[in-house]
Amino acid sequence: MGKGETLSLQDYTIVKRNGTLVPFRTERIAMAIEAAFRDTKKIPFEEALPEEIKKVAEIVTELVVEEAIKRAAHGTVLTVEKIQDLVEVKLMETGNHDVARDYISYRDQHKTVRHDSPQSLKLLRRDGVTLVRFKPMKLASAIERGFRDTYKIVGPTPDEIIETVNLITTLVIDFAVDRAKKGDVLTIEMIQDEVEKVLMKRGYHDVARDYILYRAKQTAKRAPSGEQKVEEKKEEEMTPEEVTKQFTVVAKDGSQFTLTWEDIKKTIAFAAHGYEADVSVEELTHQSITNFYDGIRDYEVDLSNIMAARAKIETEPTYTYVAANLLLDQLYRETMGVPASHANLEEVHTKYFKDYFKIAADYEHLNPELLNFDLDKLADAIDLTRDRQFTFLGLQTLYDRYFIHHDERRLETPQIFWMRVAMGLALKENEKEERAIEFYNVISSFLFVPSTPTLFNSGTLHSQLSSCYLSTVKDDLVHIFKVISDDARLSKWAGGLGNDWTDVRATGALIKGTNGKSQGVIPFLKVANDTAIAVNQCFAPDTLIYTDHGVHPISDVEKGDLVLGTSGQYREVTEKYAYNQKNPMVSLTIKHAIDPICVTDGHPFYAIKGIPLEQACARSMQWLEKGKVRCEWLEAKDLQRGDYIAQVIPKEVVKVPEFTDEDARLYGILLGDGHLSGREWGVSGNPTRDTHLKFVRDYLRARDIHFWESGRGEDYMQIRWAWGRTVLRDGT
Repeated sequence: MGKGETLSLQDYTIVKRNGTLVPFRTERIAMAIEAAFRDTKKIPFEEALPEEIKKVAEIVTELVVEEAIKRAAHGTVLTVEKIQDLVEVKLMETGNHDVARDYISYRDQHKTVRHDSPQSLKLLRRDGVTLVRFKPMKLASAIERGFRDTYKIVGPTPDEIIETVNLITTLVIDFAVDRAKKGDVLTIEMIQDEVEKVLMKRGYHDVARDYILYRAKQTAKRAPSGEQKVEEKKEEEMTPEEVTKQFTVVAKDGSQFTLTWEDIKKTIAFAAHGYEADVSVEELTHQSITNFYDGIRDYEVDLSNIMAARAKIETEPTYTYVAANLLLDQLYRETMGVPASHANLEEVHTKYFKDYFKIAADYEHLNPELLNFDLDKLADAIDLTRDRQFTFLGLQTLYDRYFIHHDERRLETPQIFWMRVAMGLALKENEKEERAIEFYNVISSFLFVPSTPTLFNSGTLHSQLSSCYLSTVKDDLVHIFKVISDDARLSKWAGGLGNDWTDVRATGALIKGTNGKSQGVIPFLKVANDTAIAVNQCFAPDTLIYTDHGVHPISDVEKGDLVLGTSGQYREVTEKYAYNQKNPMVSLTIKHAIDPICVTDGHPFYAIKGIPLEQACARSMQWLEKGKVRCEWLEAKDLQRGDYIAQVIPKEVVKVPEFTDEDARLYGILLGDGHLSGREWGVSGNPTRDTHLKFVRDYLRARDIHFWESGRGEDYMQIRWAWGRTVLRDGT
């Protein structure tokens, strides 16, 4: 805003108690002040105010508005409470002490809020002891201040920013209410972390960055000087031995190669290019290499790098782009055989783009008609820089669920994926190359993204692109069951089914063919519902599943949570479905499982059938290699006693507070070769060969845990201890 321009009162905003922003309204302040005078002077609302009182109320209103505008012009975020504070002050300054006293009393009485209001929530302060009231107004003020500071806003906050602040505030408040309902203790850091996440998710990366930097400065101010020095030395933690150490890596084909600290650092540095101000390449390199070992698999190297970056997203959202770029590097090597840092990446990608359609068509993954496009023209239209605009979760979702693959190898890069979808959409257009490029530019820029069936099927041999279906059921027995059959088949390829049953005759209506009476629509609705449930794949509500916050019943999982997927990594829940299941479910008792698994009979399991009960694992492996048995997806109702079902092996390493490396090693030993009998734990082995026995002995002694040993000869020993017994006592 230039000099000399004046602002109307409506150009300013006020933060309400629920955290939303509303335009500044003088008349609202005037009404509140008038009400205060009426209350104190006992003047009913149906009567006109005496002229002298009316004049005093107008003077107080003018003083409040004048002071509020003056503060807003200097950058103060106005809230309802600040306006009310000004009313108190101006009432006192003008000598209306009785009105001020009653007004203060009125405010105190109305500070009591409903139990389910966000204002009833409590926040744990940084001292870890004091609880304070959660204030949505303060939250909205901080968010608005963030936008004003980042965008250098002088004067009123623009309407579009107001709408954005209201949306972000509402999302953060909903998060706080949800966590409180689950019994979590709300902290200031938790709320601030959620603000960062929402800002990043909504695309306000510059505001998020400034907000994070502001928080870091405030943290540094609060921290004692000794703590600051510890933080400053993090970059120097790499020892000379670590920097010069080399690791032997085993490739998928069994060949070996060597990786050094510098190799890993270069990979991470390239992924972090452009984000150096917000991320630490040294720290990521160190964190990744702590998971390395001689003989590490090549895919484990990629996983370690990605997980090192992903683990830091919670504290610094910018790491999401570093993690995404590391996954992108892995994807390029998987598809094209070159890293993201390759000097001629665009040329390699252009050549691979044209080869891909021939390869995928030969594998019968794509419609051969795509080969009739001018692939050179489409290749020239691809913007490879758009591959680096993904967040980690976005790219990971495409990698796991959407990219076409063959024999566990992804065939598509992100831009090839978008172009393949665009080509499928433009297949029947007259100027199909031009239309494909138009579609590509829209979806690859994230201006519009089609629904899942389109992304899955466009350009393939099964080009079913729709995701929602509505149908009208006729008053005809054949047509009723045709619609039910259609619904079942549609559920296989899409979702979102709706049936209009209006035309089906009512209960008691005449059935001309049999001269009987109709039972109405309810029995048919039950059949339709049972059919829908039959193709659904559900767990019982109390089934325990792995989430990023531990093991929880599936009924407690909500949209947005992270759960362990079949890939062994955690994935975001995009939808949650609950069904009124009335039919019996299948209960599966799995060897070594704590509780049975209860699922609908159509739920699929990756399983092996036909292996005799208690057959030796070595023999079962021989059967698999010879093709005598095979892994396949089976419905729960088809499983029988003795069948094997697959178990997901987690690939992510999550830091557990107060869980040391020694604790982790003991836990691994117990899982691999330990036993539990009642209250007694034990491990066994050959004392002349198995080093884990010495480790267990030293571990128990260091913690004064009583244990005893037994053995047979020189080549077998057991170490046992009981969790119900106390630690060693001083015998003296």
